[in-house]
Amino acid sequence: VDKFLALKDRHIKRVKQKNLPKVKLDGPLTNLTMYARAKQLQAEPTKAEKWFRNALVERKIKHKFQETVGWYFPDFIITAKMLIIELDGAHHYTAENVASDKRRTEWLERFGFTVIRIRNGDIKKFDFSVFDQYPSVGRKKCAQAIRLANRTRQRAVELQEKTP
Repeated sequence: VDKFLALKDRHIKRVKQKNLPKVKLDGPLTNLTMYARAKQLQAEPTKAEKWFRNALVERKIKHKFQETVGWYFPDFIITAKMLIIELDGAHHYTAENVASDKRRTEWLERFGFTVIRIRNGDIKKFDFSVFDQYPSVGRKKCAQAIRLANRTRQRAVELQEKTP
């Protein structure tokens, strides 16, 4: 645990210096690699993500950006409504990625989230009143769901490490 905290502190200092290393997720998934990947995604938003984040801030909608939820890094989480907003670029519409996105959506929905997918080209036409259709469940319930998803991922990693 101490080693993990020391590595995390060292990583936070690098993030603050804007000297963030690229993280490859083809090795073993650990809390540290997931944390580092989330920080990398937060530091390098796409144009669509920047635009959408500014629109959320203008409307005073509380959200999380590129947070770790289990195995995934949703673009936006509207915490009070347990909504996940995914901004999809052209690469999301290949046969392989459509199947991957479907698995991802199903996994996130198991934890109580509702996933809304928006094409990058349609983002400026997005009607933010759509959020009013979803009941407010409170940020505490969202935080609990995120913790549960992350614990589920961590247990899977631990089991994988134990098997020979």
